[in-house]
Parts: sequence; structure tokens; C-alpha cells
Amino acid sequence: MYIDLNEIALNFEKHSVSTIYFQDLKKFWESKIRDYYLEGLTKFKIGNRAPEFNFPYISQGRVDSPNLFGINELILFAYYEKTIGTQYTKVLDLGANVGLHTIFISLLGGKVTSVEPDPITFKILSNNVSSEIFLNPPNLINAAAFTEDSKSVKFLRVLQNRTGSHVLGSRESMPYGGYEEIIVEGVSVTKLLKQAYDLVKIDVEGLEADLICSIDLGKFPVTSYLVEVGSQKNAKKIWHHIQSCQFNAFSQKNGWKSVRKLEEIPTHHTEGTLFVTSSNKMHW
Repeated sequence: MYIDLNEIALNFEKHSVSTIYFQDLKKFWESKIRDYYLEGLTKFKIGNRAPEFNFPYISQGRVDSPNLFGINELILFAYYEKTIGTQYTKVLDLGANVGLHTIFISLLGGKVTSVEPDPITFKILSNNVSSEIFLNPPNLINAAAFTEDSKSVKFLRVLQNRTGSHVLGSRESMPYGGYEEIIVEGVSVTKLLKQAYDLVKIDVEGLEADLICSIDLGKFPVTSYLVEVGSQKNAKKIWHHIQSCQFNAFSQKNGWKSVRKLEEIPTHHTEGTLFVTSSNKMHW
């Protein structure tokens, strides 16, 4: 399947969930990709720069491979295609899950370090990466992105949806449908950032605000962040921290315009991503 990312990138000002363009694109690709998997097909050509790759059908409970190609993910892929190799060369993927972002960024030529805490998910990530990436292999770390190094982080594996698994306490309520508590290693985000990354993707199921607020952003002025915010509480914490560090934010919620007030920050994953940077623009 070919997915036209250039068309998505050209319409970046219409990426807000409130636009007709967004809603039409969401319905089109959700249906098309699920039908594609139902036909037993798993080969994807995403955009014009990356080669075709295989991404197998994987069930993680109520979420499966077609869900990983949601419209907000395709918008991020469009941004990767525009910027990896030009604006960004070294990428940190926090919350790598089964590796779709890691694989695509690597195929675009980015040097990726991927962090995934759940041992079950990490094994699938490793298998997917080793099957598709040969010339530019990413560095894979089986640990939770955390505010500090730790040998013992309590982690909840959500049984009905492993994509929603998270560090204990990072969400305001316990997961629905049952969970397993496991112990994983935690790796400090600030320590990771000392390896000089250009771009960091943060999708860690509720812990995003704690991670961002643990970073003195001014010490890493060339690093930009793509963040899933997740809640009103997280949005408020991130907004105050960005302002204190004199960084800028651009929000999918308002068509990637500069954020001027708290209400313009996404508060749920359906509203898309927040881009945090020292730059005064995004590179659409």
C-alpha cells in the first residue's frame, strides 16, 4: 500500500481534529488500512523517500496493527519525511511500542534510539526491527523512560490494550479490564539527552509531563520534542515548564500555529501532538 505523505504535509494547517479535511482523511485511511490487513497484506510504501517495508499484523488486545496507522500517526510520518535527514538526523523514540515509528525514521536515514519498557512488546519491537532494518540499525533499550535512573520501576501491563501500559502512578485512574504489575528498569531522560538528539518523540502513556518537566530544556537548545500530552493536568504542567525555559510550542490542535495560551495545547491523544522547540517555527 502506498500512503501519500506529501498531500498530508501540504495541508498541515488543516490537521486540527475540528476540520473537515482531518475527519475525511481519518475515515479514509482507517478503513483503507484495516481492509488491507484483512486481505492478508502487510507491505507498505509510506511517502516517497523511504523504501517499502513489511509491518506484520500484531494484536495487542483491543488495539492492533491497523490502529497504529491512525491519522495522527500519519501526520507525524509526514513530518518525519519532511525533516529527517535535513532538520534532524539523530532521533530518540520514547515509547517505541512495536516499532513502526522507529522503522520508518530509520528507513528515512535517521539514527534512532528506541526505548520500550514492556519485555513482551520489546521482543516484538526487536523482531520487527531486525526483519526490516539492515543498513541503519537503531539502538534498542528495554527500559522505561523515567525522570531518573532506577533499577525498580513499577509498570502496569494493561491486558486488554498493551499500547496503554504505563508506569504506575502516571495516570489518574487504574486501567480498565485488568492488568499485571511488573518491575522494569528506568532510564533517565536527561541522561539520554546527553547523547545529543535532534528530535525526541514522547508517547509514554501519561508520564509525558513528568519527563518534560524533569528536563532543563535550555541545556539542550538544539533538541525538539513531539509530545502526546494526554490530559488537562499534563497540558498545564508542560505549558508552565515551556514558558519557564523560554521554549516555543506549536500545536496540532490549532493547525500547528504557535501556542499563545494553555487552551491551545492538546489534552487528549485524539487532539494530536504538541511540538516543543527553541526554534520559532515548524519545518512543514
